[in-house]
Parts: sequence; structure tokens; C-alpha cells
Amino acid sequence: MGKNELHGKVQQFVGLQDVSDGDFLSPSRDIMLPPLPQNVLAVIGSQPKPVVIKKGIFEKNKEHHAELTPEDSRNILANVLYNPDLVGQSQPQTKKYYWLIVKTGDKQNAVVVIDAYPAKNVIEVVGWRKIRSRSFEQLKRQSEREGGQFLILSPTNGLAAGLSALPSD
Repeated sequence: MGKNELHGKVQQFVGLQDVSDGDFLSPSRDIMLPPLPQNVLAVIGSQPKPVVIKKGIFEKNKEHHAELTPEDSRNILANVLYNPDLVGQSQPQTKKYYWLIVKTGDKQNAVVVIDAYPAKNVIEVVGWRKIRSRSFEQLKRQSEREGGQFLILSPTNGLAAGLSALPSD
């Protein structure tokens, strides 16, 4: 099966509340979700496309982020994909179509990495996790070193400002 193809079992959902605990604990299928909000699509330069989480990504995330319960994962994905605060690229030169979508929090931030390659007919989730403020600062510095930045989203018209342009306090 080619990299751009979906597995035989694909379940389409209206929202993440419909994704079962089993999809996170014992993955057996790909999941297709609604397109990202318009403000995110504007920043990443994409048309509306379904969002897909492949079975292999569920497995990888379960292995690399075992601390996340199905409820944690469901909340991260729902909040970050459909109500994010920031969008950016940590490696704009080497992974041009990989975007980090962030929901900020008091002690931790939630991050979802997506692959928005234009030739694909879907946007693929590559991973998700919680990160502390210090780790997020490292991602921002890496992005700036490679000529990228994180952008603050406005709920109505997409982009409000580059995060690096704001005062540090």
C-alpha cells in the first residue's frame, strides 16, 4: 500500500467524541474527521480537506506517549485541531508541509503535528502530545533558526500576529 493511501478500514466521524477508547488503546482502523477551521487553513495555505488519523499513527502515539489516556488524547485532538491558539512550523526547511497546531495552557500546552502536503486529498495527523512551556520555547527557537515562526490565530480572520513580534512580557 502506498504512503498516500488509506487502510481498508476507514471510519468517518462527525467529531472526536465519536472516536472510541479502543481506537486509542487497540487501533484497528484509520479515522477520518471534518476539515480544520478556516483560520487554520488560511495559515497553512490549504483548501478544506478531511483530517485523517491512520492506524499506524494511533499505534505510534500510544507507544511514544503512553502517559496519555484515551480521554487525554481525545481532548488534545479536539481542542487543538478545532480550537487552536497558534500554528507554526518547527522545521520549515526540512519538513515544509509539517505544521504544529497548538492550544496553550497555564502549565502545559497541547500540540498536534499535521502533514498538509498539497498533493494529498487529506490532511494527516502525524502525532499529538502535551508539552511543558520550556519544551514549547525550544520548538519556537528551532522554528526561528530555520526561518519560520508561530502565528497567533484570530477566531474570525485567521492570523493576528507572529508570536515572535509580540513583547516578551
